[in-house]
Amino acid sequence: RQGKRYPISFDLKAEYYKFLKCSFYGTGADSKKEDETVFTFEKKELQIKIGRGFTPSFVAEVHYVLKEVNYFNVEEEKTFTETIKIIGEKFSPYATFFIRFDTSDSQIHPTRGFRLLFQNDLASSFLGNKNARYYRFTLDLRKYIRIFGQRDVLAFRTLIQKISGKKIPLFEMPVLGGHSEMTAMRGYALNRFIDKGKFLINGEYRFPIWKKLGGNVFMDGGLIWPSWSKIRVNKAVVDFGWGLRYYLQNFVVRFDMGFSEEGTRIYFNFGHIF
Repeated sequence: RQGKRYPISFDLKAEYYKFLKCSFYGTGADSKKEDETVFTFEKKELQIKIGRGFTPSFVAEVHYVLKEVNYFNVEEEKTFTETIKIIGEKFSPYATFFIRFDTSDSQIHPTRGFRLLFQNDLASSFLGNKNARYYRFTLDLRKYIRIFGQRDVLAFRTLIQKISGKKIPLFEMPVLGGHSEMTAMRGYALNRFIDKGKFLINGEYRFPIWKKLGGNVFMDGGLIWPSWSKIRVNKAVVDFGWGLRYYLQNFVVRFDMGFSEEGTRIYFNFGHIF
């Protein structure tokens, strides 16, 4: 539906996710790598989305998400063994209001244009959530610029996310680390940093190599904090790296290698991170 005006859309999405070795290092920018506690994380999710394309560039959506998470097989005698065990299995539905302003030329491989994504998530008892009470907002800005040719692209992304509330589950807090769209710090482990707020900056130069094969070099920067008054810029972390891309008609195959002061990380997946 990209680039089209439409009166209404309806989407139903079911997702099952199981991560056999997920890690928790504690909250805050000073969390230590050696405090890693490993467990199995399982998520079941059903999303109901209703949207409207007001213009070819502007879309608004309302979501209702049924979500169940389960933390189990927790590593024994570690720093956060009991913290993780207490979470156990939780049913945590929430509602979302989402808007997108998008002038980019492609959802798969954007080479020019701008994207603004603004998301508001709310969990409360009247939405069926007995385990959480929170409000979370995410503002995501992306810019794509052609430089030498149609396949040479500078891509930039800035993201800010903040959660507040009386009952905030650990698994809903802002996270940095790994290679997913919302957490991309590719030189650090998945879920390496977690707190109530985060800044994330990503920059990439994407270039052609041969036929459908391309490459990229990147840098990621991030910062987490517990409250607006306790933001400390000197706690920011940075990584850098390189990768390969194989471009097909409907998707991109992605390989990335990220480097940071905590080591090297290698990722293989599909689609651009942003």
